[in-house]
Amino acid sequence: MTDAERKLWYLFLKRLPLTVNRQKNIGNYIVDFFCEKARLAIELDGSQHCSPEKVEYDRKRTAYLESLGLKVIRFSNLDVMGRFRDVCGMLSGYGLHNLYTNTQAKSLAIYQLLVEQSKEQLLENLTEFAIWYKLNCM
Repeated sequence: MTDAERKLWYLFLKRLPLTVNRQKNIGNYIVDFFCEKARLAIELDGSQHCSPEKVEYDRKRTAYLESLGLKVIRFSNLDVMGRFRDVCGMLSGYGLHNLYTNTQAKSLAIYQLLVEQSKEQLLENLTEFAIWYKLNCM
């Protein structure tokens, strides 16, 4: 697992009161995380996913997974490392927190799992992302 995958798994996905699988085989592919109940595949992408060949491979892979009725959501590793709270919020928006009962207590538990960052750390992560993006995707 990458650092970003470990962070998302141990600080958010593993603690959800529903089953989320790591490295789930689906057809000829392996998705980083999968929630059967939400029909959601979560992919974390590093800089290698910016090459034209990898973009095309990911497009075909996503089309296949969607043909099975799955929703595929992708985040860059830098998103997870630098905008963790936003990533968790987006995942919650895909129904992960609406799939179980006692939503008020569960929502509070999810909120408590989110990592707060100082303004300095956030600025550092955004700067790092801007440099990475310029070098790898432009």
